[in-house]
Amino acid sequence: MDIVEYARYRGIRVIPEFDTPGHAQGFGKAFPHLLTPCYGDGRTAGTPNYPYHAAYENLDPTNPQVFKNFSEVYEFLKAFLVDLKVSFVDGYIHLGLDEVFLPCWSGSPVVRAFMTRHNYTEVRQVEQHYVEKVLELAHLTPINYVTWQDPADRGIKMSNTSVVQVWKDVSLSSKMRGWRDYAHDLTEAGHQVILSSCWYINYITYGQDWRNFYNCDPTDFQGTEEQKKLVLGGEAAMWGEYVDATNLLPRLWPRASAAAERLWSLPISEAPSVDEAAYRLDQHRCRMLRRGVPAQPILNGYCGEWEVPQEIPMSTSPPRIERTSTTTTAAPTTPPSQTTSIMPTTTATVLNATTLPPSPLPTTSATTPPSTTQPTVATEATPAPPQEIPEAVLSTVTENEDVQEVPATPAPPAAPLEGDPTNTVQQAIPEVEASPLETPVEDDMPSQSS
Repeated sequence: MDIVEYARYRGIRVIPEFDTPGHAQGFGKAFPHLLTPCYGDGRTAGTPNYPYHAAYENLDPTNPQVFKNFSEVYEFLKAFLVDLKVSFVDGYIHLGLDEVFLPCWSGSPVVRAFMTRHNYTEVRQVEQHYVEKVLELAHLTPINYVTWQDPADRGIKMSNTSVVQVWKDVSLSSKMRGWRDYAHDLTEAGHQVILSSCWYINYITYGQDWRNFYNCDPTDFQGTEEQKKLVLGGEAAMWGEYVDATNLLPRLWPRASAAAERLWSLPISEAPSVDEAAYRLDQHRCRMLRRGVPAQPILNGYCGEWEVPQEIPMSTSPPRIERTSTTTTAAPTTPPSQTTSIMPTTTATVLNATTLPPSPLPTTSATTPPSTTQPTVATEATPAPPQEIPEAVLSTVTENEDVQEVPATPAPPAAPLEGDPTNTVQQAIPEVEASPLETPVEDDMPSQSS
């Protein structure tokens, strides 16, 4: 319920919609027995007939009668509505009740037997049976509810506090009337309404289609002042058939802002022109870009510095991380009478960035010149551990080379002292090519190298 609390502190109401009996495949994932088995092949339950219906469709209103003459599906809905009332504190729940696709019910022998028992002659009467049961449950819970306009269009009795959402329009289907006709009829019947027909944000056209959203006034229909007082407002709808996380925000903003200004402003007959609104919406689009919202262009201009997220101002150049280069110098050539043993060169690099963790132990690289005399043992003291290097200082520390001369008279070879890793026989030491400096870093820091 974090969303509800987050919205409540900002003065926003969260009204959930759980649409039934159609659009119910989500319920079927958790409660598959609540869906109607379809007879796609005319004989077998749970078979599809694409594109008309899947294997299971719509909540099943014909489940065995249990629990005081309520079927199993209604008992589930009764408990579900109680849970919604407790979880969502707004006071209104959207029950949906629209767009029931009937082919699955029409082809089911179980549904046809149900129709015979109730003296129904049309499948639409099965839908009405379901809707009336659900509204009865809402009354018993009790909850206030919103529905799509479908039940009201068919004259189903609804409560006085109910709200009808108008979604139909001739622009969506030639079989429909204009939204103004629906708004007139529903308000004349006494229903409170909200309008969505004008604001299907998922529909896109080339150019400034936001102007259509801005020019739609939900009270712009033939009716009395009392009828227009029943218009509570509107809702911009974004349907997800061709919308996902990749294009949701650009398609939504700032086009939905045009609907918002219309609903929060004067009637269109008294409002400023759409040309004046264009510059406000364009500025708002730039503001959203600066806040990290990928809003699409509303005019054919651009936002300049406003197109950059607020966290990285244009006036500040990216931070520079300086690096040091390490060069290994070959040791000087020694006379034939001398043997040289060179201590490994140890290099530590610290980046000039206070956010890095303390530098790890140094990386060692070594170079040994070729020997010109017989093998001779050279014993060297174990080097002291490197001193701790301040974190914010950029430096390269190199230990001094320790060169020790030995008598020219060759000595017999001797075995290395046991337990002393620094004491070696020089002939056994191969020439090692200097390896590049590698600076280990923590897993959560970007990799750096010098």
